[in-house]
Amino acid sequence: MKSFLTLALFTVGAALAQMGGGPPTPGTTEIKTYLGLSDSQVPSLQAIQKQAQTAVQNLQTQIRQKQSDLDSQLSKGTTDAAAVGKLLIDITSLRKQVDSTLAPYRAQAQAVLTTTDQKNKLKTLDDASKLQTEIREAVGLLLITPANPGGFGFGGPGGFGGPAGFGGRPGPGPRGFRPPEF
Repeated sequence: MKSFLTLALFTVGAALAQMGGGPPTPGTTEIKTYLGLSDSQVPSLQAIQKQAQTAVQNLQTQIRQKQSDLDSQLSKGTTDAAAVGKLLIDITSLRKQVDSTLAPYRAQAQAVLTTTDQKNKLKTLDDASKLQTEIREAVGLLLITPANPGGFGFGGPGGFGGPAGFGGRPGPGPRGFRPPEF
């Protein structure tokens, strides 16, 4: 069963691949409260996370290098489809290796949860994480309010790239999205 912790571990790995720096230390206050984690469970999960980060560090370095090579090739306007294709295949293979390397750590992290309530809440988080694309699209179509108003790429506090709502700044927002005319 993939879970929120799985997503968190994978996100850390993806962030490492993109940022090139050390891993960010995610907060634990909200998840501790939501799952009802004990004071001893949080450090256990953080220790597992650190071990997992160490385990995938070499793979992440390889992904960064191959991604850099791919970016370089594409920015030069390469017409060598074989070289570009090989880099894409290599990156995909390395990402699969990261995921399989993280699998035992996910299982170990999930084993830290001891109560049925914690496991049920984790299942709820896992189910919700699978709806991220649908949630972003619903927010984009103004069907639902984002959890963090102004989030999901719609700019600042007013959303849609403007500081004061729809009328805050004429023209498209930072991502070319033009708010509806009223």
